[in-house]
Amino acid sequence: MDAPWFFVEAYFYRRFMHDIDFFHERRDPFEGQKMQNLVSSMDLVRSLCEAWARDPVAVLGGGSELHKAEFVQMLHGALWGNRADLSLTPEGVGSAHLQTHDADRILIDDSETAWERLGCLRQADITVISDNAGFETFCDLAFFDLLTRSGVARRVTFQLKAHPTFVSDAMIKDFELHFRLLEQDDSPAVQEFAKRWRGYVTSGQWVLTDDYYWNSPEAFWEGMPDGLRQQLAASDVVVIKGDANYRRVHGDRHWPFTFDTRRLTKYFPAPFLLLRTLKSEVQTGLSESTLAKVQDEPGWLTCGKYGVIQFIDPTS
Repeated sequence: MDAPWFFVEAYFYRRFMHDIDFFHERRDPFEGQKMQNLVSSMDLVRSLCEAWARDPVAVLGGGSELHKAEFVQMLHGALWGNRADLSLTPEGVGSAHLQTHDADRILIDDSETAWERLGCLRQADITVISDNAGFETFCDLAFFDLLTRSGVARRVTFQLKAHPTFVSDAMIKDFELHFRLLEQDDSPAVQEFAKRWRGYVTSGQWVLTDDYYWNSPEAFWEGMPDGLRQQLAASDVVVIKGDANYRRVHGDRHWPFTFDTRRLTKYFPAPFLLLRTLKSEVQTGLSESTLAKVQDEPGWLTCGKYGVIQFIDPTS
């Protein structure tokens, strides 16, 4: 087979949607698996929400001031939430695995730059190119809740898939299902978070939108509709989640692992933050010393053990 694998994957899901008449019936064949991913993580969700509710100082400095330590903690949570990918681990990911926040497993850690660039913003427009539903979405919502409550973000726009793809990728209707599940939980803390997050959507502070472009295998420098490009260009920061989007940023090409990511992303219309656990053989920006530490480890590029936090400003 000569076709690129990423193209074949995307084509398979698009063809599958056609064959099950999704575009007429709007029935998501993966909905149960997405929700089960969140259900199986509810013990962890409850413990996190209850800890935040007991000690709001640990989340938001006791008021509206955003503190660096809490920002970095939630940023790392959004990174490691990306381990939950049902196309690779159909049974889901255990809570213990998701709680592993090992700094030495972050091969590129631009947390400091992200703090310097995001932490100082006020009433910013932030766009999120989302990845997985389930526990990853919970982690993302917690991070953007922090930015919204602190006044960093005026509006957060979640760019979502227009049809089911890669089993667990998030769609607009998945947010409603997640809110409903969390609102019905026995924990008052979980209910309170869900109520606030739904309120953000109702008030327009959080915007849920989709486009078929996000389902496509095209490189982000190819075929992006003018309207989407203009939306991204108007953002103060774009947060790009997950492995498939990382591949699209790079055109799904095998660049040298130490190649400067900034050189190949000058096409992107806004500053952006990449949050991704490694699940494919595409990676740039590594230092020679970091590469030397991991390159002899079998599967280091694909096992989801390692992650990257890369902040790039192609406009500077």
